[in-house]
Amino acid sequence: MPIRVQPLEFPQISSFGCDKRRRRWRAKWILFFFFTIGQISIYGHFQDRQPYKSREALLAKLHAYLRTESYSQAVQILTLLAETDGSNPSLHNLLGTMQERAGKTSKAPVSYLRALQLRPSWSTPRLNLALNYLRLNQVQAATGQFSILIRSTDPPNPALSFYHQAPIGTELEQFVHTLGSDPDQYLSLGGVFLIHELPEAASVVLSIGVKALPRSPRLRDALGRAYLKMKRFQAAEKSFRKTLDLDPDSEGSCLNLGYSQASQGQVEKARISYLECVSKDQNNYAAHYFLGSTLLEMGSDWSKKATTHLKEALRLNPHSVNSQFLLGKAYHLTGKESQALETFLRVVEREPDNEAALFHLGLLQRKAGQLKKAQQTMERFHQLKSLARKRSRQALLLVSETTETQETSRVAREVSAFFSWFKKSVIQNRYQELWNHLTKDSQDLHGDFETFKTVTSEVFSRNYFKRIIEKSQIKGGKAVSNRIFCQLVTERGELLPLLVLVRQGSMLKIDQAYDLSLAGLQRLGGR
Repeated sequence: MPIRVQPLEFPQISSFGCDKRRRRWRAKWILFFFFTIGQISIYGHFQDRQPYKSREALLAKLHAYLRTESYSQAVQILTLLAETDGSNPSLHNLLGTMQERAGKTSKAPVSYLRALQLRPSWSTPRLNLALNYLRLNQVQAATGQFSILIRSTDPPNPALSFYHQAPIGTELEQFVHTLGSDPDQYLSLGGVFLIHELPEAASVVLSIGVKALPRSPRLRDALGRAYLKMKRFQAAEKSFRKTLDLDPDSEGSCLNLGYSQASQGQVEKARISYLECVSKDQNNYAAHYFLGSTLLEMGSDWSKKATTHLKEALRLNPHSVNSQFLLGKAYHLTGKESQALETFLRVVEREPDNEAALFHLGLLQRKAGQLKKAQQTMERFHQLKSLARKRSRQALLLVSETTETQETSRVAREVSAFFSWFKKSVIQNRYQELWNHLTKDSQDLHGDFETFKTVTSEVFSRNYFKRIIEKSQIKGGKAVSNRIFCQLVTERGELLPLLVLVRQGSMLKIDQAYDLSLAGLQRLGGR
């Protein structure tokens, strides 16, 4: 099974004001609260076919037990629910995962098999069953389930909660050591974990594969892709470099090397990498597109060269709206406003709800004297912006009283994965990776990495603070104006100051600088 992780577009880095006086003591204060975080409880998804009071009470109890990680009590509730709704495969799968988390490993296979009996093509309980067989030392049975998963064409459900996935232990590592010297074995198994959004497990499989077969460029490339999903961009860069040493013609590794560098803010290195990709294949659409995007990131002085590559990307892929949009920006920066206007108009014709394109188009129409058209365009832009603001104020991190939708579940899963990684990074003192996940203004707040490392190590030098991190949770949150405000709570239920995350492209970053800005203080109640 091939492993494919497509490179993503680069984030646009915004600037927010911040007071840099008394930087050091402020940083210590904010680090204590902002890094005192834990795991989000995201709840099982059920169809309430019997909306009786007793069922609602059971679901409320279940949510409470999941929040407090009381797995034995959750098993009792799920057993009752499964008895009244025996045809719901989600209930049986969730019961199996709770049995495993409660230490009742030998009972879980019955639940997983029942879920598969009700829905044979569902890959999540099959993966859970395979991992369960490994814990029970039934390696042959586990191998059979993994083989079915590798051949499966049924995609996993992207809206599943964290609790629908079985925990992964050391048994997986032991199993992988038995795979031998065929790289396809490692690639196929690693691919299973990647499509189930379990990149850490995939990295375990592929790391062992790389140790067993250090001369395999495909394994090193796949490992780099797993690191990309984990946001471990330094490790990904290293892996892609080694891949290119073994196979200089690896097109995917060349592109992903540039992406991993750009994700660390190393735009000059990314430019050189993408330029190398273009020199290897002049007809590589992605290489021209990402090179053009990177050149725009480097400032207006590079916009003319960006125009050349974006026009080439559009020639190679005439249906690319993203290339058309960036070309419009490049034309605008080089003073070719009539061409920019025509380009943004084509984008809006293809995507009438593209807010960014509408905004640029409206400005250019106004400058061109097309006042009536400009007014209509900007009215449409403000209408869409108003709808977006309304949607952004909906709760995204769920509590038991809310209804989980696919959108809220997606954001909650994304934030949950971020915090799971973050908690490990803090405990393991991976300060460079933490630094890479601060916004640019938050980095400026500390001055440089060495200052950040000193302050952070002072805060977390005592085990007391690490215990708070391990036990604290996120109670809920909202997304407003591209930021996610997360309410933190201690193990004893004490509220902590909000944690502010900001989305930059495909990434979530910690925005301490916003918290200390005037706008941030107003938003957070003047703390």
